[in-house]
Amino acid sequence: MRRAPTIVASVLAALTLAPAGCCPDVRTLDGGAAVGEAGASTAQARLTVIQRTIFDRHCVTDCHELVSAAANLTLTPGKSYEELVQQPSQQISSRVRVVPGDPDRSYLMIKMEGRAGMVGDAMPRLAPRRPRAEIDLVRAWITRGAPND
Repeated sequence: MRRAPTIVASVLAALTLAPAGCCPDVRTLDGGAAVGEAGASTAQARLTVIQRTIFDRHCVTDCHELVSAAANLTLTPGKSYEELVQQPSQQISSRVRVVPGDPDRSYLMIKMEGRAGMVGDAMPRLAPRRPRAEIDLVRAWITRGAPND
């Protein structure tokens, strides 16, 4: 009878630790400084990190690939910058997808955060919203001026 609590504790510990080994921790993307609740670190707010950890893993695989890009937006490596920065939205032509230095006016942030003023669904469509740390990473990159880094 004494072994049952030990087995239960072991199973619970394994389940608790399992996600840490299989999935990246968005709070420490790219091995840089931790992303706290206040948002992403400046060092991590780079397009290359966003491309690898968000666009490639979630956006390209679901909707924004070269062949059939939703909203005529391709987020593949080498294309995402030119498709996003200072480009009008296909859904609302008066909105710019990414306004360097101004995440609140950037249509990408409006869609990612599901704010008022968008057409269609929040992104990602038909999936849970991206974790706050990922949204904050994109916000920090735009705040930095959305450089092609």
